[in-house]
Amino acid sequence: MIFLIAILTIIIFLAVSKIDTNAASDIAEIDQKKASKKHVQTQTIVVLVLFLAAGIGGYNWRSNNIASQGQATLAGQLNDFVKVENDMLNAVNKNDNSSAKKGADHLENQWDTQEPKLRNIDSTAWTKIDGTIDSVLAVVRSSKPDITKCKKALHNSIDTINRANK
Repeated sequence: MIFLIAILTIIIFLAVSKIDTNAASDIAEIDQKKASKKHVQTQTIVVLVLFLAAGIGGYNWRSNNIASQGQATLAGQLNDFVKVENDMLNAVNKNDNSSAKKGADHLENQWDTQEPKLRNIDSTAWTKIDGTIDSVLAVVRSSKPDITKCKKALHNSIDTINRANK
């Protein structure tokens, strides 16, 4: 407490008496204000130019980044779906409806999981593939699957996926 009171007393004394200031510092302060006014405009312009350059550079970088994402394709990202549908086709060829239905469940789950990513890459191709997969799921899961319809739907879907996968 004694130390804090001593510091406070010194601060109040110096503030009231102004003993720690001198006339030379007042003159220097006036000269500094004049010089400061000259430099304020230059500093403001420099800061604005830097912000403008950073803003334009950031905008161009982000635009190029977004544009490059828009040019992405589904090529090479659909291999798992081709494999699942080929396995389903093999099961249909063997008249193994339970394996084909299990494959349909796996295909649907995998397709739904990947939907957000794949749709953002190419929504047109995604919509075409989604339609063929829906057809495959419908014919394979029917109560009495028609082997000819199942094969046709699977071949159509595999062909559509392969075209998008190139």
